[in-house]
Amino acid sequence: MISLPMNEMVLLIEDVISNDGEFRLYPRGTSMLPLIRQGKDSVVLVKPGLLSKRDIVLYRRKNGKYVLHRIIKINGNDLFLCGDNQNVIETGITVDMVIAKVKGVYLDNVYYEGDKGNRKLYYLELFLRRNFKTFCRRIKTLFTDPKKLWRKIKGEKR
Repeated sequence: MISLPMNEMVLLIEDVISNDGEFRLYPRGTSMLPLIRQGKDSVVLVKPGLLSKRDIVLYRRKNGKYVLHRIIKINGNDLFLCGDNQNVIETGITVDMVIAKVKGVYLDNVYYEGDKGNRKLYYLELFLRRNFKTFCRRIKTLFTDPKKLWRKIKGEKR
């Protein structure tokens, strides 16, 4: 495995995928959790080709930063992107800013074509995480420490 600065690695990625090759990248960061874990998982990048909703893409922001996020919506040439572990949808990204698309994911060195084996369950999990985060935390607290939750509801301090 080669470790290069991202601006140099992108040149290598572009060279490999322009010749219809595949490039295995080990992303850093937490924005694509729970799917992609830093230091454990990797992605296979290919030419972007035809993009569609839910594809994961590598793109370059206007500030020069390289990011791997999921397409939430496509409106003509404009993309709306968001990391699986984030709630804010990024706008101002166009199709020409996309460098590569994820063809598959290695989760603990087990390869999954697409972005995950059971996509429907994964998208349901993402929906629930994004929309019911606070609710889930309270439920978890209820099962781990019901007295703490009760004090919180009543506004009591310990």
